[in-house]
Amino acid sequence: MSCGKLLVRAIDFLTSRPEWDGKVLAVTGHSQGGGQSLVAGGLDDRVTIIAAGVPAICDHNGQAAGRVNGWPKLVPTDDEGKPDPKILQASRYVDAVNFASRCRADAIMSVGFIDSVCPPSSCYAAYNLLKGNQQIINEPLMGHAAPQHIQSAFFARILQHVEQIKGTKKTRKSDPKADTMPVHSLGKAFACADYGGNKVCLVDERGRITWQYPAKRPQDIWVLPNGNILFSHLKGAIEVTRDKKIVWEFKTSGDNEIHACQPLPAGKVMVAESGPMRIIEIDRDGEITREVKLTTQCKRAHGQMRCARKIASGNYIVGQYSDNVVREYDPSGKIVREIPQRMAFGGIRLPNSNTLVATGDAHRIIEVDENNKVVWEIKENDLPGNPLRFIAGMQRLPNGNTLVCNWGGHGHVGEQPQIFEVTRDKKVVGEIFDFERFGTLTGVFLLGLDGDAANFEVHR
Repeated sequence: MSCGKLLVRAIDFLTSRPEWDGKVLAVTGHSQGGGQSLVAGGLDDRVTIIAAGVPAICDHNGQAAGRVNGWPKLVPTDDEGKPDPKILQASRYVDAVNFASRCRADAIMSVGFIDSVCPPSSCYAAYNLLKGNQQIINEPLMGHAAPQHIQSAFFARILQHVEQIKGTKKTRKSDPKADTMPVHSLGKAFACADYGGNKVCLVDERGRITWQYPAKRPQDIWVLPNGNILFSHLKGAIEVTRDKKIVWEFKTSGDNEIHACQPLPAGKVMVAESGPMRIIEIDRDGEITREVKLTTQCKRAHGQMRCARKIASGNYIVGQYSDNVVREYDPSGKIVREIPQRMAFGGIRLPNSNTLVATGDAHRIIEVDENNKVVWEIKENDLPGNPLRFIAGMQRLPNGNTLVCNWGGHGHVGEQPQIFEVTRDKKVVGEIFDFERFGTLTGVFLLGLDGDAANFEVHR
């Protein structure tokens, strides 16, 4: 493969230069350049990080498996749509997917869900085989493109990689635990849903991943009293043991999406299902014991709702993103309250009867009383070093502090911490800013607190 030889020779040249530090070598590109980045990472272990945007030359064999193969569509088909077997076999030698399977470098990739040149399935075929720490930027409304925010995210990730490899990150003098803890740690153990990294994780107080489980675009996560992990992913919800055995599962169908789940008494699980636009409660045998039909003007499943919660009264609080409202429904599906909020992600009913509202791309956090009066608010630039981007999952702690997932997936990946803890007087006392281990985080569950989530004793 002449391209591969040229890439190795280019790396030979770079590493021969006196300016090279002998530690870091990044390869980045988009489209064909993205595919070549994967090839370089697979061929040469001097590469320490790749940034591949909508990579081409991926998954030439995809058509044989019922997928759309990537550019340049090397394998012709006969009149019955069957690929030419000889060309199919030969194409594997020049498929970036096979090079990705050998790549141990860190990686960040982008994928456009309406890309007809390098389809998402071809990009994910490579991404799923990468061996190093990986992150992917999913763009549902992007075609074959390399917009500025993707390029900025790639550059930020590469700079972070440089700092981590060379050990140049500075310790914050204001951190009382700076001598014993890494920079940007919550100082507390937690579970998180890594939407951008396609995994759910348990993380210790030093910010290290101690357990993880693969999940496609997970959004919501709970740790149960028995130690099991309950989480939602794009196409369902799963309860899994620490030894990674699935003990309960719900799967949706078609174009439907799942963005929220919640443990309930008696082992039941609440699931919010976009598409049918309903909340369902499911027992341990998989039987739906309750269905609550919800109201929306949005026809597209992805835009209908995000966080949904059942509260102790038996009602449900639902963040309806495209309808710009947080709605409270009674068990019959009747709307009993509305909290108008642009791009509403979700609402959390607090012990004092106030409601904490995450506002998605509206860049704010608000707490309202029973009359919808705002009694506490954080605006976009109120917290130095933590500008509010897409505000996703949150948790109100017993001490009054709030954990916030600051998802940066709409153009701000790598620019600010993924999670922060903020006091009532708006002081940030802990944060996770680690794109080496994590992608974009949408759900957080703090460990070690009293209270049973299934009995509405955890406020998130």
